[in-house]
Amino acid sequence: IVQLARRSGFRVGYVEPRGERRVAETIAREGGGTTAVLDPLEGLTVEAQRAGKNYFTVMHENLDQLAQGLDCR
Repeated sequence: IVQLARRSGFRVGYVEPRGERRVAETIAREGGGTTAVLDPLEGLTVEAQRAGKNYFTVMHENLDQLAQGLDCR
């Protein structure tokens, strides 16, 4: 997988905030890239909701992560 990442020009691998990240971070590091978080929203906690997070704020954060990872900004 690391060799494929290197050959393909891999730059960023997306992970979920509550998922296991070690494998993705290892592949990214050894493949010359980084990781970024995309939140699928399914685990939005009550604390996060109280802090003002909702569907729109989380999707906006996801859009920012995608734009950065794809060099759109």
